[in-house]
Amino acid sequence: MDIKNFTVRQPKTAAGVYIFFDVSFLLMYLMLLNDLDNPNNIQAMLMMIPFLLIFLTLTIMWFRWKITIKDDQITVRPWLGSTKTFTFDYIAKLKHVSKSTQFATNIECFTAYIGSRVLFTVTSSCPNAIVLVALCKAKGVEIEWKTKEMGEYIDKRTEEYINEINEKQKREKNKEEHGEGYYEV
Repeated sequence: MDIKNFTVRQPKTAAGVYIFFDVSFLLMYLMLLNDLDNPNNIQAMLMMIPFLLIFLTLTIMWFRWKITIKDDQITVRPWLGSTKTFTFDYIAKLKHVSKSTQFATNIECFTAYIGSRVLFTVTSSCPNAIVLVALCKAKGVEIEWKTKEMGEYIDKRTEEYINEINEKQKREKNKEEHGEGYYEV
């Protein structure tokens, strides 16, 4: 991954869950379709249609939603609506919120604003979300942390993550230049 060119997407496990339920409801629907003589099956089929549509919609939304960073340009493809392209200078502030749910504790959410209008929201569960926050900070975007300690923690985490990416890129470059067995001392 290149720090200047990368994509932020939803976790792949979410797509797996959506697809699993899509296939499950579709199979149940097809099994009920096989025996239309029973009036209870027709009722069950009609009750399953909304669930089938919901999970199909969630799957399509998962494939559609992404944030792409290429040099200084950010392209946001939301679930619904048109694709938006802008630069880091366009972002007025990045607001940090920490949420807890029944399934996960402390999900970090970052919302980018221009004035009072929301540009995009990304959670820490999305791969590369921390790199996006680090880039915003490096480009001079004001970050409004929920707490000072959280700001310091995220700063430390982003710094470690970017150093790790830089080291990986350096190793790959050395591998290309000097061959497979080369190690820098």
